[in-house]
Amino acid sequence: MSIRRFPSVVLLALLLSLGVVPIIGFASRSWADVGGPPARCCSGMAYDAARQKTVLFGGTGVGGPANPLSDTWTLDGGVWTQVFPVDVPPARHSTRMVYDGARGRVVMFGGTGMSGPLNDTWTWDGTDWTQQFPVDVPPARSSPGLAYDGQRHVVVMFGGDAAGGSDDGVNAVPLTIVPLGDTWTWDGTDWTQKFPTPSPSARSSPGMAFHGATNRKVVLLFGGRESSTLFDGDTWQWNGSNWTNLPVTGPQARSGHRMEYDTDTQTVVLFGGFSNTVPFFNDTWTFDGRGTWTHQNPTSPPGLRCCGGMAHDQFRHRMLYFGGGTTNLVKLGDTWAWDGTNWSCLSSPSICST
Repeated sequence: MSIRRFPSVVLLALLLSLGVVPIIGFASRSWADVGGPPARCCSGMAYDAARQKTVLFGGTGVGGPANPLSDTWTLDGGVWTQVFPVDVPPARHSTRMVYDGARGRVVMFGGTGMSGPLNDTWTWDGTDWTQQFPVDVPPARSSPGLAYDGQRHVVVMFGGDAAGGSDDGVNAVPLTIVPLGDTWTWDGTDWTQKFPTPSPSARSSPGMAFHGATNRKVVLLFGGRESSTLFDGDTWQWNGSNWTNLPVTGPQARSGHRMEYDTDTQTVVLFGGFSNTVPFFNDTWTFDGRGTWTHQNPTSPPGLRCCGGMAHDQFRHRMLYFGGGTTNLVKLGDTWAWDGTNWSCLSSPSICST
């Protein structure tokens, strides 16, 4: 029996009887192998706050973008578990998922399937996937930016690739991109297009996250790519009506990075990505919402990669990152946790890519 599954009260009593003072929380960050889905990049991933589980769907495995995946996995703090819902969305990669706090559902939009880019909307209730049929539907795309606006209680989407290319840097860079520059919101029933001026330039695979600090309450957008040679390094914020370009200095221009809000440190965390000048990044940055990007210097970061899944587990106070793509078309299957200072690999050492 794994020590992580041992009843906590009994375990604590046993340790104390032996004269051992346990370090509470250490095991959840460093001990048992959490297992995980087969190696992949470009999957959708979000933290389901209502059920306190991280949810992952699809992506591209060893078969590449021509053979997208359609499996669903959850992580509840113990081990990854594959679930088998009655209804399953079509296989896809380069999709995006966020948790809709107002309705208690994970929302997934778009991506690229066997026949090209998709524009379908699905929700996950912890047991099954349900396709939604809104009156207004955004154009099909892969790799959009997606975030839940907790102040206005809507999902916000920006941009993407109308050509449906993979957001894996290895496979995507040679392909022609058809970047989109539109802004949409999802209210649980329908999509509504917004027409703000100004707006970020059309781009694929930007990072987006809601900064939930009391004095902020805005959606942040960073980076993305407009072509195989033009990558963005600008920072924007969305206040529900307008986009504002923030005059800040931050990470190097990139695409395929991931961004999520850390409720414990009240910062947006950015990790990884790729560009036309740097094949892959493995740097970690935080944004305080007041105009400052800070380059973090963890002692043991994940290896170079882009396009993994990222989600903040609020219940267990850790930022999770799964998989991604790296050099030589290699797909990764390791799980990492960020505690605000350092990264820890939660997988078996044999698959932790550093």
